[in-house]
Amino acid sequence: MSRRKKNFIHVISWLSAAGVAFGTAALIIVLSVFNGLETLIGSLYTSFDPELKVEARLGKSFPVSDSLLTALRNTEGVAVVTEVIEDYVYVRYNGADMVVTAKGVSENFLDQHRLDGKLVAGNLILQDDSVNYAVVGVGVRNILSIAIEENFYPIQLYYIRKGV
Repeated sequence: MSRRKKNFIHVISWLSAAGVAFGTAALIIVLSVFNGLETLIGSLYTSFDPELKVEARLGKSFPVSDSLLTALRNTEGVAVVTEVIEDYVYVRYNGADMVVTAKGVSENFLDQHRLDGKLVAGNLILQDDSVNYAVVGVGVRNILSIAIEENFYPIQLYYIRKGV
């Protein structure tokens, strides 16, 4: 066999080995990304959705009695009962506006520790004296240009009740 043929076979062998190595590396990277993505999405859902949720069968809300709350709190395995109402609202801030999903929560919401480690900027405060605060997502903050430490402009929420 000539020297030229041997060199050609070596080149083809090296190219084949490099192709297999590249393909294997790409497959490992893609599978690792999907594995991490699944973990990330799972942690995001558990941050905002509780393990157990009591919802209205018809409509968006239902009246809550003290006896129902007491029964839920006394149920074995239930650590925290938080009242939540969620709906679309119109938001205005310093001349900018948009429609967002707002979630109103009872005072014990922070006892669930669902937002620990999720806050990007600012402090996790829901109420201070007579002033109510909001936890705003990054997308809403960017669109409305909300300044974190500036309390001069209030965030205004408008809710339209149907049937009124």
